[in-house]
Amino acid sequence: DIKEEYGQDYFERYARHVERMMSQQWESKITIDVMVRTLLSRYPSSRVNVGMDSRYGLILYSMFPAWLRNIFSQLLLPDQTPAALRDAINQTSKNPSGDSKKNE
Repeated sequence: DIKEEYGQDYFERYARHVERMMSQQWESKITIDVMVRTLLSRYPSSRVNVGMDSRYGLILYSMFPAWLRNIFSQLLLPDQTPAALRDAINQTSKNPSGDSKKNE
């Protein structure tokens, strides 16, 4: 189950992030109108940009190399490391030799 793999804290952090982003001032009516128009169009676009900031922001963002886009995504989004992987990393850092028994 994905929820178990990522852990409850990931979903809580991500929900707080989304709430923070949604709390910024934006016109929901404009977004809804654009989405309805897109869904009802005969040949809808595969990518819909709403608002001038998203248009110019996405254009600039798409020009960056993938490694730089990844850095921006990591800075803007909450930690995306699954809880199972974090646990494995923590166990490895506590016992770097990989042995379960301590040398006596």
